[in-house]
Amino acid sequence: MRNNTPLSVNNSTLDEDSLISDIRNLKYDAGEVYLLNQELQATFILLIILFAVAANLAVIHNVCLNDLKMRSVNFLLIKNLCIVDLVGALCVLPIPLAATIRGVWDFGSTVCAINSVVNVAVWFQHIALFGMLKIDRVLAS
Repeated sequence: MRNNTPLSVNNSTLDEDSLISDIRNLKYDAGEVYLLNQELQATFILLIILFAVAANLAVIHNVCLNDLKMRSVNFLLIKNLCIVDLVGALCVLPIPLAATIRGVWDFGSTVCAINSVVNVAVWFQHIALFGMLKIDRVLAS
């Protein structure tokens, strides 16, 4: 049940419903979305995506072709790390690339939040897999 008691902010009185309505109607304008020259930044992001896809697919293909590597925990963890990196390159980076090409972030706050959550999830998975790789190396020695 919602409490509709007025809020007092800077000697102004607001009720909760009008405050929520105002927040929902906010327009998000981040301004310019590039740090470098726009074309240079877009090219750099595109090269990162292409290199990440090519390198990770090559490692995944190499590990999958060798039965000895497929039986090794170390190589399975490396393959999984490449899969996570591939997902990150294909799911996270295209949105900033599109925003850089357009020159402005016009995807809204929902896409920003979803992209941020996917980005954090990918990084947590990276950290977990690197931790497992280190544990495997310690236990193997």
